[in-house]
Amino acid sequence: MNTLTIDIGNNKIKLDYWDNDGILYRTLCDKISMEEIKREVENIDIKGIILSSVRKDYQDIIQALKEQSGCDVIIDFNQDEIDKISDKIKYKGKVGPDRIAAYLGAQAQVFGPKLIIDAGTAITLDIADKEGCYRGGNISLGLKSRLKALADATSMLPKVEEFTTFSYFGRDTHSAIEDGARNGVIGEILYTIELAKLEYQIEWVVITGGDAENFFRTIRDKWEKCIPDKFLVGRGLNYHLRKFYFPDVFLHTNFQQSI
Repeated sequence: MNTLTIDIGNNKIKLDYWDNDGILYRTLCDKISMEEIKREVENIDIKGIILSSVRKDYQDIIQALKEQSGCDVIIDFNQDEIDKISDKIKYKGKVGPDRIAAYLGAQAQVFGPKLIIDAGTAITLDIADKEGCYRGGNISLGLKSRLKALADATSMLPKVEEFTTFSYFGRDTHSAIEDGARNGVIGEILYTIELAKLEYQIEWVVITGGDAENFFRTIRDKWEKCIPDKFLVGRGLNYHLRKFYFPDVFLHTNFQQSI
């Protein structure tokens, strides 16, 4: 059985196509093309679509999917959907659907308490405890957001948009900004890992997001059980879709039964 997950981030939209064995392929875009989705639904016989968004302006997409995609099962991964796993969320208040989807993706990947990092426009650092429950976490400025904030808040420093070096200490203004931003994020992540180890006895770190590759190797040098997964949010959405809407297929899907 084939499914489609749609992860609408702050800057990019990720369309991930899945079969029972895992990811088939990904399409990255700035705007969803209904023509493309209709073509894919027809070509690979998609049975279900699930969408998660960090933006407010996505209801038109849900409506268009229902009217034009030709797919019968279309799920908005919102608070109503999150409430279906409320027994696994030990956290007061609302939480972003992308954070819960990443949590589900991490739970489907590895057993044991873990820190889940999504390094994008914002950086989220979330905990799954030894009972497999979501405990919340922290939200911080992402790498590019730090660079933008520095340029906006100063009058003389240049706006750095592309990373050209990797070192601990810059040799000019440009590299000093690059290394300052990158090292700041790495320091924050490593410190959070230590806190998570003390409070929740984490065993794993799972990292995703557009800037994950900037940090993965450095983190793994300090924490051996660190795994990257660029499909993490989509994986969690796919998990939820199949578990609650295609339970018979879910039992035969290549997922660890960890939730």
